[in-house]
Amino acid sequence: MASVLVPQGVAYAFLAGMPPIYGLYASLTALLLYPLFSTSRFLAVGPVALVSIILMSGLSGVAEPYSPDFVNLVLLTGLLSGIMQIALGMLNMGSLAKFLSKPVLKGFITGAAVVIGISQLKVLLGLDVPRGDTPLLSLYTALMSIGATHMWSAVLGLSGIAVILVLKKINKYIPSYLLVVISGTITSYYMNLESAGVSVLGTLPKGLQSLSFSFLDVNNILKVLPTAGVISLICFISAYSIAKAFEEKQTVKIVANRELLSLGFLKIVGSFFMAMPSSGSFSRSSVMAVSGAKSKVSYFVTAAIIVAVLLFLGKYLYYLPFPLLAAIIIASVVGLVDVDYAKKLFAFDKKELWQFMATFILTVVFGVVTGIVMGVIISLLAVINKLSKPHYAVLGKLANTNSFRNINRYSDVNQVDGTLIVRYDQNLFFGNCDHFYESMYEEVQCRKELKKLIFHVGSVQTIDSTALEKVKDLISDCNKMEIRVVFTNMSGPMRDVFKRAGLFDELATDCFYLSVADAVDEICYPESEAFAQQYSQTKS
Repeated sequence: MASVLVPQGVAYAFLAGMPPIYGLYASLTALLLYPLFSTSRFLAVGPVALVSIILMSGLSGVAEPYSPDFVNLVLLTGLLSGIMQIALGMLNMGSLAKFLSKPVLKGFITGAAVVIGISQLKVLLGLDVPRGDTPLLSLYTALMSIGATHMWSAVLGLSGIAVILVLKKINKYIPSYLLVVISGTITSYYMNLESAGVSVLGTLPKGLQSLSFSFLDVNNILKVLPTAGVISLICFISAYSIAKAFEEKQTVKIVANRELLSLGFLKIVGSFFMAMPSSGSFSRSSVMAVSGAKSKVSYFVTAAIIVAVLLFLGKYLYYLPFPLLAAIIIASVVGLVDVDYAKKLFAFDKKELWQFMATFILTVVFGVVTGIVMGVIISLLAVINKLSKPHYAVLGKLANTNSFRNINRYSDVNQVDGTLIVRYDQNLFFGNCDHFYESMYEEVQCRKELKKLIFHVGSVQTIDSTALEKVKDLISDCNKMEIRVVFTNMSGPMRDVFKRAGLFDELATDCFYLSVADAVDEICYPESEAFAQQYSQTKS
């Protein structure tokens, strides 16, 4: 675990615009604090690429990355995002984990992976170019300066990526990151690559972090609030999703609100000990699970190794080349580009594929903060669209049975003469009542000599006052056209609402039936006297 966490912690701090030592501070703090209240035994919390790029994107316009002011902004962002998570946990808002649809979340993560890769190009190739205001502008700037590539930086960076990916392919449990760091640092030292123009890590401060309040500045709260909000949401959703993925390996159930409180507590306390915001890492959680972690003691054993690095081993990282840090970052996010998921959506649901692609494109074009905000909006619009235009089916009688099925799905169904049978598959409320009225009215209008309208309302469990008025309007319009309206499969709560609304008085007493078959037999084939007597006894 430590062999993966140390290189990634240093690299992700660098990605976030923080001095690399803050990645180790965040790693140690997460290992000590997160297990105290969490319900997961395997979730590895610490610096992650996604949060790092959000910090860089959201705060680099306010202060210069790697500067003391930028560090203070990051720590304040961690504090505020932790307060938000604690508040959400106390309000039992753990259901926010479902706030983003999976296609939107996958699209955002894939887009963020591309943005992260673009952000590291200039470091990987040793280019001395300014960072663009948008990912595409950064890519354009890097490509236009490709002729100025620093050879040794490019060789180190590209070979680092190749070695990590090859070793992962051979065996994903080989400590590839650590091997690259060790070999790259030794190469840099003996070949004196610093004098050849390769940027190196330099001296890391020795010792553990101390308590600090210097970042507390009320004037900066509004500046970092949007970034803090995005991080509080993304950290929880990603960490909770990873924890659930490993839930079957432990006996304790993952509790969403407990995870919110644990992550919030970590961010609040960590901010006072110079720890940048942390989240869950899938790759490191996999290491925890496969290594056979039996209890939360594994967190504290890993923390002891991080302490040893901070106290004794920091000086050996002086010659670690920055291009290798870029290589670690890029190799880490390659797995986040989920092309296979896009292929599944193409075969499964084109609408969800468009959600995936829209979020991906917005993230790459405008950056991760805009991407996730637009992703939330896309998710909400998808939900609203689905609720406002529910599915309904026109039913016909299945041949040689007493069952009624969708006429568009079954070829051997027959519609009853002069009768329209409709099953509406959603609760009725103000958001979809216009769709209900308009679609039902259209179905009635397109049928000549229609005399009976049978509503199967088994899927309708609730109805509000606005929708109830639309139902009354439809009944009134049908009465004017001399069309009889009948309801079947109505639940008890729905019958209570109809009764309180006075619809039982407006409709005939024989307008409510237990099933479609009962309604058809009685109102469409009244000559069946035996059935009428039998049904009369059932109703009574």
